[in-house]
Amino acid sequence: RLGSYVNVYDTSGTLTGLLANTNYDVYVSPNCVVGVAGSMLLTFRTACGAIDSLPYFENFEGYPVGSNSIAPPDCGVPCYHRLDNASQYHFGYIGNPSSFPTGAHSGTGFLYYYMPTTAGTYADWIITVLPPVNTALHPVNTLQLSFWAKMNAASTSGDIVVGVMSDPLADSTFVPVDTVHVAGNVYSMKQAYLDRYAGAGAYIALRYTRDAGTATYYFVDDILLETIPACPVVSDI
Repeated sequence: RLGSYVNVYDTSGTLTGLLANTNYDVYVSPNCVVGVAGSMLLTFRTACGAIDSLPYFENFEGYPVGSNSIAPPDCGVPCYHRLDNASQYHFGYIGNPSSFPTGAHSGTGFLYYYMPTTAGTYADWIITVLPPVNTALHPVNTLQLSFWAKMNAASTSGDIVVGVMSDPLADSTFVPVDTVHVAGNVYSMKQAYLDRYAGAGAYIALRYTRDAGTATYYFVDDILLETIPACPVVSDI
């Protein structure tokens, strides 16, 4: 933030009041120099914090296009993680709008997944993990997760399991809570209620499983996390 500074009299100093998951430029100069001309520039991103305020919304805009060659847990979205059981070809990353002009529900950014029928170097399952929730302020079992999803073709479909994890790097901690069905190549909104969750995890996650019979492409956009309203929408008719 413009104007934040600290005088350093030894080998270290502390900048306070920084926001979580934010890029900062820091200039270091001797105190006899006015301004920042000729100063040393340090650039860094602060660590990720928990989701403190709701609703929380992510539309995946402004991030560079990802790649299946980048190994988990990196998915190209700050504070998100991706896990799978593949030796290579890791999916669940920011898709390329040039390759998929209709891949986004809004804007140009979206999450892209490819699940082939063959096992081995491709994953049998993929997990996308959201930033942690401050469960002291927002217990997970009071929340609902909404997102827009579609497949690549009108004839394909698949399920996305919404669950909660206590460790974003350990798939063994994934606890399934709700399942949504995705069908066709037109975006539709999906909602998952987390009121059945009874654990202590703080990481809400989406899990995709390989279909042995059909190759599937998932597109996900506009994730919204909020408190379950007093009068929820009708579901599971």
